Amino acid sequence: MFGPFLITFILKYIGRKLAFTILHLFTAIIYIICLFMTKKRFWIAILSRALVGLEVGGFTSLCPTILIEIAPSKYSGFFGNLHQIGVVLGITIMYIQGEYAHWKTLFYTGIATSILGACLIWLCPETSPLEQKSDNEENQNESLFKDIHTSKLVVGLTLMVIQQFCGVNAILSNLEQNFRDAGLTLRSGIASSISMLAQLVGVLICGPIVDSIGRKSLFSISSLGCSIMLFLFSLNLKYNITNYVVLIIICFYLFFFGLALGPIPWFIVPEYFSGSIRSMSATMVTFVNQLCSFLVIFLYPWMKNGMGQSATIIFYGIISAIGAIFGYFYIEEPRKISTESIDWNENDLEDNLVED
Repeated sequence: MFGPFLITFILKYIGRKLAFTILHLFTAIIYIICLFMTKKRFWIAILSRALVGLEVGGFTSLCPTILIEIAPSKYSGFFGNLHQIGVVLGITIMYIQGEYAHWKTLFYTGIATSILGACLIWLCPETSPLEQKSDNEENQNESLFKDIHTSKLVVGLTLMVIQQFCGVNAILSNLEQNFRDAGLTLRSGIASSISMLAQLVGVLICGPIVDSIGRKSLFSISSLGCSIMLFLFSLNLKYNITNYVVLIIICFYLFFFGLALGPIPWFIVPEYFSGSIRSMSATMVTFVNQLCSFLVIFLYPWMKNGMGQSATIIFYGIISAIGAIFGYFYIEEPRKISTESIDWNENDLEDNLVED
């Protein structure tokens, strides 16, 4: 939870590309350290897991911000969605590797990806407000907590609360146990990979349609779909209809989650704010996300034992249904991305070539 605040502090002094590079190199070092884990050196696993929390918090705050800032005005939703595509694709790859490969290959993959990311970021334009300070002195003093911004921030934070309390991390973190409770004989790694592939399909569909359909409508459809799947999941748990229905329901649940409930809360807040306060708004959203994720995972066993698993799933379904209503009435479509974003058009490219 402290990673987002750390990266926001760093961004006061360095550009986004350098910060992104430092995060990747830091991640590579963590994974190199992990290669030396043994039963006697169990403390390495504990330390590295804590450090990974810092870098994950930094990435989840910084990545959507950069993507929105480099996005063409008409395709900010498409670009913002790329963050979630990367997250889901990475999780899916790790599930498959974890099932079939040696455990160290996961860290080799992480090291290679981190080094590649540290290099490729330099192909992107720098969008840090530090680079534009001379032209935007007044905007640098803009506050995130002015009345004009507070309502948008509250909407963004609420969307993130809804995203987490729809129960996605409780279901994913206890996926193997959920399958076992349902009597599913499929190997947990394979079932998890299939489930995440369903979410990946939803995320891939989100990108091309979010800018045309709109964030409001797509978020409401996604939340309503998640709610229906959760109610069906609860019914199957209560009446034990059939084993493989659980896998189908979870796949459709994750598909609807990937369609909008997963990606939109991450990039809609950076869309709402200008570059001078965009990083802090993304930090607030990431902090709330990680706090709620912890609460959902921590409380799930207590809720399951106290309320019963079926009632717990119904609770998540009700939150998802509320999310559909909230999204429809309170999500605002971004009329125009801040002029501090990079607008890729032919005239700008020609002007830049002439200047060079």
